[in-house]
Amino acid sequence: MTFTPTPAYGGPANILVSTSDLGNNGAGGAGVAADTLNIAVTGNSAPIVVTTGSALAYTKVLPQGVQLSTTTETKITTSVDTAFEVGVTNSGEFQEVGVQVKLTIPRQPSPIVKTGTVDVIDPGETKTVTFSDFPDFPYQENATVQVTITPVDGETKTDNNTAEYPVIFQIAPS
Repeated sequence: MTFTPTPAYGGPANILVSTSDLGNNGAGGAGVAADTLNIAVTGNSAPIVVTTGSALAYTKVLPQGVQLSTTTETKITTSVDTAFEVGVTNSGEFQEVGVQVKLTIPRQPSPIVKTGTVDVIDPGETKTVTFSDFPDFPYQENATVQVTITPVDGETKTDNNTAEYPVIFQIAPS
């Protein structure tokens, strides 16, 4: 017989043991006996907690290589080569697969939305997703670049998965 307590439990426990001879011995039907075994559970380790998750490391505007700030407005002079590089860090303890990244630039009548995927990323590693080929930007107005990393299965810390960057898009002088 094996007794396995609830993980991380310590304290008293008991096992009720019932036996029966199924009527094979003596007169008057089955003989039944019961007894309780008292057990003190000690040294039962806490369950191992593992972390999974991805974190937004940075967002840069390319080709200039300027890192965007969540607190300071960045002026972005656009061209056909304007792109955004998003750094994604695996902040968990296991390899992650298929990490989804979304970049949104709100504008009227509809926002610019680009999506990308980090195919495979190891613990502690930072990989990039680059968004390019923008049709147009909301020029000469206060705008934002919003980046969201979709939480991976089991991820509980998600406050580092999104950022909103204040920007002003401007056309390069001729």
